[in-house]
Amino acid sequence: MRDLRAFVHDPVARLCILLIVGAAPLPFINLAALPFWADESIAVLPARNIHADLLPTSPYDLDYMPWQLKWGLWDPATPLYRYTVAGFTAMTGFSEGTARAFSVLMGLCTTIPFYALVRKLYGRRTALLAVTFLVPVPAAFAPFPATATAAFTFYCHK
Repeated sequence: MRDLRAFVHDPVARLCILLIVGAAPLPFINLAALPFWADESIAVLPARNIHADLLPTSPYDLDYMPWQLKWGLWDPATPLYRYTVAGFTAMTGFSEGTARAFSVLMGLCTTIPFYALVRKLYGRRTALLAVTFLVPVPAAFAPFPATATAAFTFYCHK
């Protein structure tokens, strides 16, 4: 609360807050414009099956291990993500837009611990500037999610 009162009298902080509030909705624009692409469908479609079976089973599995066949599980590598997407889409309806909205919302929520970390290390004003530059990043990749993810995966896993 003290941070908010300090920002009221700082013109740079007011501009940053205005930019953050303006940029936060940008990643949500046109989320459902494109159908699921391959990697996205592998991660999200099991959430649809969780609605019916309470297990991430899928007929789209082409890469499996013997124990997965034995237990009827499909890609159990990230069950928390799949179950949280299933819970979110159970409340909002399952579509490309709502499945992607969960990821965008979680990405925007990372700004809270990011702000706290940068504030502790460098101070309030630097933290606010850092968050100002972090919030619009998903919107920059929104028109090309497959390309952005492929590039990110290529450069980070090299």
